[in-house]
Amino acid sequence: MVDLAITTILACDWAGVTVRRGKKLMTPAATGTVVNEADQLQYDLAEGPCIDTVWAEDTYRIDDMATDSRWPVWAPAANRLGIGSSLSVRLATPGDTIGGLNLYAGATAAFDDDDVQMAHEYARHAAAALAVAQEVTTLRTALQTRHSIGVAQGILKARHRLTLDQTFTVLVRVSRDNNLRLTEVADLVIESNGLPDRFTAR
Repeated sequence: MVDLAITTILACDWAGVTVRRGKKLMTPAATGTVVNEADQLQYDLAEGPCIDTVWAEDTYRIDDMATDSRWPVWAPAANRLGIGSSLSVRLATPGDTIGGLNLYAGATAAFDDDDVQMAHEYARHAAAALAVAQEVTTLRTALQTRHSIGVAQGILKARHRLTLDQTFTVLVRVSRDNNLRLTEVADLVIESNGLPDRFTAR
């Protein structure tokens, strides 16, 4: 996604994606260390265009990083990294804000109105692709979780002669009493081929 952004928007020297996980922001993909450093500065300072793209407006363009006053701490620091201008646009689907696409250039005033329009068009497609990828990952995790719990229930049913309802009750009780996630308890049951002694003692 970020590699294609550079070829799609010619003024861009470096690109990165900011992704929202609840209230936390992170940069899972970038075309260079300068992007990671610039983005991390924003997260650490709690100011910058990629943050505001997620939480406030959907577009932020900085023509001269050395003189922009909207982010008085971050912008000069980004300029010292060799960034002269930037363009940040929101990555969103109709139902959710996923994050932001951050484009950086070494030159000042690198991004014009056509670049802004193209960035939004690109971001629309990128957000849709990213949303699908996240949904697939979530479904895969859910299926794996369900599988592990099912295997653990089968083990408990065979080893302790419990009904399926009873096996689930046992897993939930052990999870609650030991402050463990249900999947962690299931994995321990699978590993031990039954309920571990430290749980049965209680």
